[in-house]
Amino acid sequence: MKLLENARFYTMKKEGDYVDNVLLNGGKIQAVNVNPADYPTATRLDLNGDTVFPGFVDSHIHLLWYGQALDRLNLNETKTKQEAIELMIERRETLTEGEWLFVEGYDENKWTDDNTLLTANDLDQVSKIVPVLVRRIDYHSVSINHAFLNAISLTKDASFSGGGEIVVDENGELTGILKDNATDLAIQAFKAPTTKEMSHWLTLAIQDLF
Repeated sequence: MKLLENARFYTMKKEGDYVDNVLLNGGKIQAVNVNPADYPTATRLDLNGDTVFPGFVDSHIHLLWYGQALDRLNLNETKTKQEAIELMIERRETLTEGEWLFVEGYDENKWTDDNTLLTANDLDQVSKIVPVLVRRIDYHSVSINHAFLNAISLTKDASFSGGGEIVVDENGELTGILKDNATDLAIQAFKAPTTKEMSHWLTLAIQDLF
């Protein structure tokens, strides 16, 4: 148990609200503004009049998403589209029965053989049976194969909120490319992660960053 004191601890509950000390137990805040005499065995840490704010840990890094990306196949370092496809085939072979493939991080600008966005036809080389989704490095588009298109019964007229695009070719056929808010039509087809999975992703992210 630790007692942090001799500082101004802003609570962020309302403007200017602060407390004079914070009691930690097991790495978690147990109480604030306590009487130190009530905790004679606590280790007392003098912060020398500093100012303390909560929550200044995440600088908009999307920690959970980062952990997800670490856990999934990431194509950021691939040099060709063909290399990306081959890596996805390898990962597909590790899936359990009924599992869908979610891949992260490709950047077609790095590819020397074909620097176009992945399409359903490209991803059909990975599998014509297993639904496959690949998210671009900027998180603004995803590509899905025909198995995925069929699994979610996607049409070019499907509705979604906000800006985005269901990309079609010159013949009006689905390309498998979804942009911005339209990506939710595919991503939300995956099962919601369990608490155990989210905890695993956060642990991966924290270990990698710190």
